[in-house]
Amino acid sequence: MNHQILKAVQLYLMDDIDVDSLEDRIVPLAWETEFKDQDLLNEILVELIYIKDGLSDEPIFRTRMAEILAQTQDVAAVAVSV
Repeated sequence: MNHQILKAVQLYLMDDIDVDSLEDRIVPLAWETEFKDQDLLNEILVELIYIKDGLSDEPIFRTRMAEILAQTQDVAAVAVSV
């Protein structure tokens, strides 16, 4: 599932999809039976909820998605180097 999540975030950050399309790709993943990447999924879902509730806006959301993507790539780089 991690690949689907990260691919959707990358598409959003490259302006290939909008925030609504990102939501359409991410929300159904919450119902998957595999919860390996549940923390990553939950973090993105919370950020989407913040936008829907008016607690955040899209520029802040875009920054958070870039941070999440960078953290995920940093973790992957460390795992490969070990």
